[in-house]
Amino acid sequence: MPTPIVLNNGLRLLLDEMPGAASAAVNLCVLSGLRFEQPERAGISHMMEHMLFKGTECRTARQIAEESDDRGANLNAYTCKEYTCLYVRSLPEHLPAMLELLSDMLYHSKLAAADLETERGVVLEEIAMYEDLPEELVFDLFYDMVWPDHMLGKNILGTGETLSALTPKDLRAHIDRLFTPGRMVLSVCGKFDSGEVRQQIEGLFGQNTPGDESREATAPAQPAPTASFRPGILFTHKDVEQNQIVLAFPGCSGRDPKRYHASLLSTMLGGSSSSRLFQRLREELGLVYCVDFFNVHHMAEGISGVSLGLGEKTQRKALAEVLKILREFPDTVTPQELRRAQEQAAAGMVMGLESNAARASRAACNVLLYGDCTGVEESIAAYRNVTLDEMRDFARELLDPAKMALCVLGKYSKKAEKEMREMAGGAA
Repeated sequence: MPTPIVLNNGLRLLLDEMPGAASAAVNLCVLSGLRFEQPERAGISHMMEHMLFKGTECRTARQIAEESDDRGANLNAYTCKEYTCLYVRSLPEHLPAMLELLSDMLYHSKLAAADLETERGVVLEEIAMYEDLPEELVFDLFYDMVWPDHMLGKNILGTGETLSALTPKDLRAHIDRLFTPGRMVLSVCGKFDSGEVRQQIEGLFGQNTPGDESREATAPAQPAPTASFRPGILFTHKDVEQNQIVLAFPGCSGRDPKRYHASLLSTMLGGSSSSRLFQRLREELGLVYCVDFFNVHHMAEGISGVSLGLGEKTQRKALAEVLKILREFPDTVTPQELRRAQEQAAAGMVMGLESNAARASRAACNVLLYGDCTGVEESIAAYRNVTLDEMRDFARELLDPAKMALCVLGKYSKKAEKEMREMAGGAA
């Protein structure tokens, strides 16, 4: 992975040339997400992502879209709970033009009241869309249950109430507070000339926010306060075709060396076709179509757990099987399972990073959130160095029933709810 180049204003630049590539990918990541928002302005980071595409001092929203499309480029953005990312992928000959467009959007967006009103309606429709997707809604309910007093537990999109209160002044204050050079990482990967691209980026992005040249570069924010995981049980009725279950535990942060153990655990339990949950629940018993063991890593905390999509009639038996598999795993995991997971981790990392877009994204996010980006060979070595005893100890600590949280969304009888609460260890 490339070594970060720190510009005079504090922005970190990553240049990763791939001579065999035929395109170039750019990721601009900013520490702007729920973690850094106030409750009364929840969703402002996501709204800002939308507003950056609504026009600048010299371009309309339509011109932004047309200039990108005219060059065959893919220009887009997304917002996570801790950062916002603008990204573009283009042919090498169009990279200079796309970098200039990206800089204009970042530094010169109008943030007009009329555009804000339009996007408010768009985001409210987006919220309604996700509320109709039970596989998304169950995680919103789950995070609010386990992190009830922290912004990480809230919805990235915000609420109707918080969105209705947003003003252009709020957006400008958000940019002034969070969109500072020291809170940004710009990653370029693919086919380009490093010297030329660095010179252009220094001219386009090597400035402090226009109009306030006295502003000093801001050091990356520390992830405080930390979210404390609260175990519990939540049942929510909803008329759906397929019930959703999330069962999870406090996990590893993205800085924790044990994140490699968490990844291997995920693969062995539910992340592959040979995993225990997949083989037992789907292949042997036919109780589910989808079952997964997931890991979510944040700057200072994490969550690991199981997600299921299944019918009302099979949920009790499926939950009992999941709990049995998790309970037995620490004492029964085999050397063969560990070796298989280690090889899958190595292959998945190498294959996943053959894409310049994936490489640019991984480098930018890791440097932004964790201060560095571990190289591929070093990461593979970390996976392969995990021993069976370490894996057993880690699984025993992570899969502690006393730390478990259970969220069920869908159809269920009072009897079924009572039985599943008892399985999970209580009626919290």
